[in-house]
Amino acid sequence: MATFSGTDRLRDLQAFDNNKAGVKGLVDTGVTTIPYFFRHHPDPLPIAAPSKAAAAVLVIDLAKGDVDRGHVVSQVRSAAESAGLF
Repeated sequence: MATFSGTDRLRDLQAFDNNKAGVKGLVDTGVTTIPYFFRHHPDPLPIAAPSKAAAAVLVIDLAKGDVDRGHVVSQVRSAAESAGLF
């Protein structure tokens, strides 16, 4: 198994690739953690200003005991037509 410097990500990735043992090779050597060069912080999502284009999931409350079927059907139809989900 290739040895990794632990400091040069590009070189360590290249060494891993050149080894041709892949993930199975890592497992066969007994690693118990994912090597650092496979881990990265998730890309931050941009914070968008609220707008009409912002998606929202419509909520249709069926938990009430006195649900009016006609009203619920109307809400489902409207949600399906406007948002495609509810």
